[in-house]
Amino acid sequence: MKTISIRLGEHAYPIFVTPNLGNTSEALAVLKETVGNRSCLVVTDSNVAPLYLNAACEFLEQAGA
Repeated sequence: MKTISIRLGEHAYPIFVTPNLGNTSEALAVLKETVGNRSCLVVTDSNVAPLYLNAACEFLEQAGA
């Protein structure tokens, strides 16, 4: 999983990019530490969403988001 930090003014937001959710234990640990019980946003498109959106949302729920 790759992390990109986006700075908007005085705030910075991590963006996590992964080619798949295959290495779930590592990704889940990172997300639990970073996201915790905070809100998060999934950005996708009409091509990717039907394939991965449900799995990504379930994964984020497991992380506490």
